Amino acid sequence: MKKILFAALALLGVSVSTAYAEPVELRFTSVYIDRHPVVQNAFIPWMEEIKKRTNGEVVITYFNPGTICPNNEMFSAVKNGAVDIASTNTNLSNGVLFLSDAANVPFLFKNAESAAMAIWRISQKYPEWAEEFDGMKMLTQYTSALMMIHSTKKPVTKFSDIRGMKLTTVGGLDRDILKALKANPIFVPLPDTYMSLSRGMADGACLAIAPLRSFKITETIKYSVNDPIAASPMWMAMSNDAWNRLTPEQQAIFTETTGEVLARAIGRALDDSSSSDAKWMEEQGHVFNQFSPEEKAKLVKATEGIADKWVKKAEKQGIANASKILADLRALGEQTAAELDQEKAGK
Repeated sequence: MKKILFAALALLGVSVSTAYAEPVELRFTSVYIDRHPVVQNAFIPWMEEIKKRTNGEVVITYFNPGTICPNNEMFSAVKNGAVDIASTNTNLSNGVLFLSDAANVPFLFKNAESAAMAIWRISQKYPEWAEEFDGMKMLTQYTSALMMIHSTKKPVTKFSDIRGMKLTTVGGLDRDILKALKANPIFVPLPDTYMSLSRGMADGACLAIAPLRSFKITETIKYSVNDPIAASPMWMAMSNDAWNRLTPEQQAIFTETTGEVLARAIGRALDDSSSSDAKWMEEQGHVFNQFSPEEKAKLVKATEGIADKWVKKAEKQGIANASKILADLRALGEQTAAELDQEKAGK
């Protein structure tokens, strides 16, 4: 029977090895737990699209953070092939992704989708930016939802209210931003934020709305300032070993479905979930405040030096055009926000 089947396959031009080839199975992990909106509304649809378009020849399985690799080791794990695909914050790369951290400079972006578009485009414009990911296959870059200040006991309505507050942060330039705002930053990994706040170890957090509900942080905070301050830059890459296991046709499908396409899907998932979660939080009695234009101007002025500090540090590291890169990123933030506004107006 097998001989007859093999002969039939040969007549059809299908090799026996291809006909009986096992699917390429890839392990994917990120900083987001599986119920997070990015996983549910961006990663899983992308994984399903890959499986569909490769006719089941490539199957991606998602693993929660910390299950197959610690968050702060994802960069090295992808580079050495221990993990097939990973995605996390650039500040968890032991300083390797310095250029990408430019997207952490405050007041660059209006929302997560436009920020994702901007950071992906800048990564394609400057070779030195992409070179930070040498040794792996970059799939896309994006940012977190935009971060704002949340508090457990007292509302924040003025710049002066921030002074002396102990606020958790996941790192990066966020610590410099909080110091510039006269707060006391405390580095706390996102999964541990609930415990820190519930035990009174901090007065609040500087986080986006997106992870608050999924990490149960909404159970500890009562007030938020609905004014975005900064975004946390993120990356998503694939090990070269995993990439080389794909056929050229499969690689083309990965290229077509990642890049700005996936960046936008992630940004849109973050923005949509932020809006819906904010509405849900208000229904639970959560209070959202907003800075007056005068108070917002104080925040902008207080953090002006962070951009200059980043440029000077980059120049010391040999990035002569650091100032231009940051200026282009700022311009792209405005350009992509305008593009989205035009798209919405045209609907």
